[in-house]
Amino acid sequence: MSNTVRRRNQDAALLQYRAAEGESTKPQFRGYAVVFNEWTTLLSYRNWEIREVIRPGAFRNALAASQDVRALINHDSTLVLGRTRAGTLRLREDDKGLAVEIDPPNTQPARDIAVSMERGDVNQMSFAFLPRKGGEVTTIRMVDDVEVTEIEIVDADLFDVAVVTYPAYEGTSIGVRGRDIEEAAAAAKRRWLAERLAKLDSLNKR
Repeated sequence: MSNTVRRRNQDAALLQYRAAEGESTKPQFRGYAVVFNEWTTLLSYRNWEIREVIRPGAFRNALAASQDVRALINHDSTLVLGRTRAGTLRLREDDKGLAVEIDPPNTQPARDIAVSMERGDVNQMSFAFLPRKGGEVTTIRMVDDVEVTEIEIVDADLFDVAVVTYPAYEGTSIGVRGRDIEEAAAAAKRRWLAERLAKLDSLNKR
């Protein structure tokens, strides 16, 4: 796979707004940026499909290394809600997934997103990650007449978590129609075939 940072949204990765209850408390955003063991279809076309899942413990090493992770709005680096190094973003893994606790700043974008969350207009999260060496396991199998490529993320670096307003998958062909989807699907298929052949060639040379 490539070394490009990947972004993923999960419908189940919900975030809630907790308003301040008194002068001594501050508002917080709490929820899950990642839900473990939830399969996501990245690409699907005719007789092939690519799926991905994040396994428990995938961010254990990243958290142990105290990686400097930001909390953003829609992955926009100019709209920062919190940061682990500053102590305004706290992350932990539990049985469900990657739990998030954010102390948002008193800025207009943060106040606006808090209002949207209170109304229920926004409640989903996304995360940006890159699998470490050996951190993803790929299995290819046939389900009826469909070739299914399953990617399991077991160890990954974490770059940011984000409150997102629209649950879409960047880099996929979702929303593309007609000839564009055929070209996008064909290009993705060629990349996967090339990577598979390279991996087989590498194994044969051992």
